[in-house]
Amino acid sequence: MIFILSICLFFNNQITYSQYTRVKIVFKDGSILKGLSKKKGSHQIKFKKDRSSKAKKYQLKDVDEYFEYYYGKKVRFKCLYIKESRKHLLMQEVIKGKVSLYIIGASGQHVGMGFGGNSDGFGGIGGPSSFSIESYYLKRNGEDYVHYITSTGGFSRNFIKYASEFFNDCPKLVEKIKKKEYKKREIREVVKFYNTDCKK
Repeated sequence: MIFILSICLFFNNQITYSQYTRVKIVFKDGSILKGLSKKKGSHQIKFKKDRSSKAKKYQLKDVDEYFEYYYGKKVRFKCLYIKESRKHLLMQEVIKGKVSLYIIGASGQHVGMGFGGNSDGFGGIGGPSSFSIESYYLKRNGEDYVHYITSTGGFSRNFIKYASEFFNDCPKLVEKIKKKEYKKREIREVVKFYNTDCKK
């Protein structure tokens, strides 16, 4: 029997970076910081005005919006509270409406090491392979938190069960989900359908 040990070689997502990025941070109290920043774990960000300045830590729960600038392009994140995990994370807004859709993306590479394939008990190390995971969150108008709904590219909760529960005020959409007319990869279409075809 072959057992696989996955060793993470490289991991990049919008929660943790190893390098500082040019940013604008808007806090919930209305104050604004412009300079260089990087995420520190899942609860903090480190900020400094320029490369020679001393970095200071800030809590994500105090952040409203977070803008990153790459090659002249601006990427906007909202800091939102996730009901299920009880923590704040930065995420991108994909759809805004009666129900808004947010996303957290992750990508990187890993290498597999096999055990039990050779006489010495090791199966050898395979080449690196890439992975990409997108986690989706839903927010209703008037609520100050988001609900985790599904992920693509990795393990996720039962989409039919939790999507049907979330959209239970729209029977025709629930029917489509249960009949698998909409699968988790069509979460954007699910949200668009709800915002345009479901009354509330």
